Amino acid sequence: MPASKPTASAKGTTAAHGPAQGNAMRWFAHMQLLRLLGRSERTMAWRVADGRHHDERMLVLPREPLADDRALARWQAAAQQVARLSHPQLATPLDIGVHENWPYIVYALKDQATLLERLTPKGLPGNEAVALAVQMLNGLAFAHESGAVHHDVQAYMMMVSDSGKLCVAGAAVASEMALRGSDGAGAETPSTDLGALRVQRLGAQRDVLSVGVLMHGLLAGEAALGELDTGRVIKRIAQARSRREPAVLLLEDLHWFDGGSDAVLEVLVETAEGMRTLIVTNFRPEYHAGWMQRSPASMPDCRPR
Repeated sequence: MPASKPTASAKGTTAAHGPAQGNAMRWFAHMQLLRLLGRSERTMAWRVADGRHHDERMLVLPREPLADDRALARWQAAAQQVARLSHPQLATPLDIGVHENWPYIVYALKDQATLLERLTPKGLPGNEAVALAVQMLNGLAFAHESGAVHHDVQAYMMMVSDSGKLCVAGAAVASEMALRGSDGAGAETPSTDLGALRVQRLGAQRDVLSVGVLMHGLLAGEAALGELDTGRVIKRIAQARSRREPAVLLLEDLHWFDGGSDAVLEVLVETAEGMRTLIVTNFRPEYHAGWMQRSPASMPDCRPR
């Protein structure tokens, strides 16, 4: 699939595969795509011209459409949950919708630019970088306490005004991509409230780690490891040691794990794929976790015979 591909609207225009070139006009629903603001493995954001309101806005959407009606329903529920939150550091959506099975959220831009647009090769003074990071964390903490997760904290999701006020946009846009796993395949719906809680806790942890990755860019003036996608940076850091030497990790009695431990285990399993790492676990039959369906796990029958 192309790197950035909103579907064409019914107006007969072509699909958008990247930033606008020449006089070509491309549309997504009633919005003209002006410029790609950023993209990751999970999401992308565009500066658009709204044909109905005659102003420029930010369009945020997952990297792929959701063909499954249940997935669309889950996505809309997650997006509406975030939209009901009121906090100075959480951007308020102007519109939440679906166009040709592609869910999206639209935000007003006003005097704002994305954090990615405001970064300079020299970085920012320490006090300014800390002030922005604190605002990110305040907004995310409020969302996490309310049961919502961002799932893809990126520099192009941070809307910064001329006065330095930061608002986090795009929360929950990547919710279905998070359920699918890092490779975008094998979507798994948590079958219990406990399963959903594990996904939420794992997502919250990734949100906080991503702020740390962005903090490097704020101070250094360049993306960590040369990667603009914070998710890819987190995976590369976890994979680095395994490339140097093989490892065996033994984890016993997973049924006693708390939510935080489960979240760490899911990160380990996700990043261990393709590395020289063997993870050995044991647990009681009633224990279930999302990584069992998403990873190439082998579970031999160890019951007494």
